[in-house]
Amino acid sequence: MKSVRAKLTLFTIMLVALAIGATGLLVSLRVRANLMAELDRQLEQVVAEAKLGAPSEGFPPTGPPPEVPASVGAPGALQDRQLEFLRSDQDQVTLNLSTTEPRLLPVDPDGSFRPGPVADDPAGAEAALKAGNEFHDYAGSLGPMRSLSRRIQGHGKVLAVVQASRPLGPVQHQVADLNRALAMTIPIALIIAAISGAALIGGAMRPLRKLADAAQHLDADLSGSRLPAQGSDEFAELAKTFNAAFDRTAAAFAQLERFTGDAGHELRTPIAAIKSNSSYLLHLADLPPESREAVTSIDRSADRMARLVDDLLLLARHDAGKLEPVWEPVQIEPLLQEVVDQLGGPEVEVCIESGRTFTGDPDAVRRVAANLISNAVRYAQSHVKVRVRLEGDLLTLSVSDDGSGIAPEHLARLGERFYRADSARARDSGGFGLGLAIVKELCAAHGGALTLESRPGTGTTASATLRVRP
Repeated sequence: MKSVRAKLTLFTIMLVALAIGATGLLVSLRVRANLMAELDRQLEQVVAEAKLGAPSEGFPPTGPPPEVPASVGAPGALQDRQLEFLRSDQDQVTLNLSTTEPRLLPVDPDGSFRPGPVADDPAGAEAALKAGNEFHDYAGSLGPMRSLSRRIQGHGKVLAVVQASRPLGPVQHQVADLNRALAMTIPIALIIAAISGAALIGGAMRPLRKLADAAQHLDADLSGSRLPAQGSDEFAELAKTFNAAFDRTAAAFAQLERFTGDAGHELRTPIAAIKSNSSYLLHLADLPPESREAVTSIDRSADRMARLVDDLLLLARHDAGKLEPVWEPVQIEPLLQEVVDQLGGPEVEVCIESGRTFTGDPDAVRRVAANLISNAVRYAQSHVKVRVRLEGDLLTLSVSDDGSGIAPEHLARLGERFYRADSARARDSGGFGLGLAIVKELCAAHGGALTLESRPGTGTTASATLRVRP
């Protein structure tokens, strides 16, 4: 998945590309429209010189009224201009010609063109007979052209159509040059925008990266360091908000840890009193049978309460960061045998593959082994196997059973405090849901981890690793 910086940079480039592309398109269209408007203005100016009336002074008509237009040269200083005129029974049409000669096309009374001059753009001339004024693009001998054809009327009749043309090549060349320039500058602008955008966004995201790095180094109980909150921008406000939330959470954690520790210590005394009294009553020979059953239940409940208090105190020490290894010589074989003898149940096979002695925390190893083996014994059908392997400074304790296994949806959550895969299972058989949580915390405190492998119908294997000293 792309980072936020990459997404913002890509989004910025897309916006800049869209803006530049739209601007370039609008500029190109606007320039072309202006050039075409200037070309049309020139055509309008030329065609406007065609008008009804007698020839201008200095251009005397010669001979009888012609049936076709005639051009007469201008004398003296007017030799750079020509006059073309058309005579009819009603009136005559005159047209002063400049450098580019338009065409004066005579029209018969029936509305058709008379023989004579050939129109450069016949289609435009025909359209002008109907519309009166027609701009038209056509392909001429010199390339693409644009014409303006306008009909001239007199005495209620169409006398002629005047047509002027201009080449479109200059307009097309200028637009093409502009498009090439845009095609060259737009990629350069995009590259500059990408580099600038990445730099700007990177600088803007730098405080967020600092917050992320600082968050990764926060204490587990949030009692120590906080996020850096420098400046007065949005990131600083965000850091201050998080720090305030961390302060409240840390205070709640501390209060909960104190409550758990104080409650555990306070419960030990009454539980010990209950246990001692129940044990004393069970040793009385004259205790009635109906009372013995009740006292036995009280005695077992006291044992379970004592184990629960011990587990809660251990977790409280871990949460407070006070669960530190105590290094002592450990002989793994008698330690495991002691645990197995206390649990009973199905047959437990102990296989020590390597490392019978090492230096470690015997109480942690005993708790890990007891919790894993007790779980396996509780759910095994007939057999439990314990494997011990020491490789370098890593001790691995694997416990396998042939039980019904664990469903995948429960396997990922095992190790959470008070989580039990089967909530309907009785407390006497299912425990409190703290055994695997304690194993997980002990492994983490000793630089190891807890892994679980299970499939329904094939049993479960729990592997705990702890770092020791060979």
